[in-house]
Amino acid sequence: MASTGGGGGGGDDDDDVKLSNYKGTSGAVKGLVSGLTAVVNAFGVGGGDVASSGSSGATRRERREARPPPSTPRNPTALAADIAREFTEAKYLWTGDINPEMYDLYCTFTDPTLSFAGLETFQRNLANLQPVLSRLVRDSDVEQLYSCELAGDGKGGGGGGAVRARWRMTGNLRVPWRPRIDLEGQTTFTFKDYGGDRGCLITAYQEEWGLSAGEAVMQLVTPFKW
Repeated sequence: MASTGGGGGGGDDDDDVKLSNYKGTSGAVKGLVSGLTAVVNAFGVGGGDVASSGSSGATRRERREARPPPSTPRNPTALAADIAREFTEAKYLWTGDINPEMYDLYCTFTDPTLSFAGLETFQRNLANLQPVLSRLVRDSDVEQLYSCELAGDGKGGGGGGAVRARWRMTGNLRVPWRPRIDLEGQTTFTFKDYGGDRGCLITAYQEEWGLSAGEAVMQLVTPFKW
């Protein structure tokens, strides 16, 4: 989520922009965000740990097979269209309102500050963060979805591929110094086509930002005149 040079710009030259990712983020910033996430989760609906994916003793394959199939299996084109709607209609970057049936149970989630595996963990993090966002964020919006399309021919080999979305999100925070979040980014949704009644499911979610993670975090403490 970020904007080259602080927020403006469009998607035309995105291929020439160096985006920040988890590997390039300092340990201090990762530790700060991880610590804040742990604090939010400690007081949130999920409490401590969510039920781990292996808690029942079942294997990953057994858990996948026991999971109800999606209401409608998606081919790559349908998956890309539904991902676009997550941005434009659900505005999930602010609301956390995702459709979990599009994701594999063991999907990995990575942005420049955090990386973890498991759909349950992702849902818990979003559920615990949402009350905080509801209280503190005003005028939030996914201001523009520049593009959301299959990467290349959509076929990455092994029955999978990727959808790549480029976007911008903005919002003002209700705190005394009135900071403004203005971020552009790119998210790559890697998927696997399981076929049959399951179709394509997202197995890896990777966000990259136009700002460094440190610059993005600094927006939280920088005064902004509304």
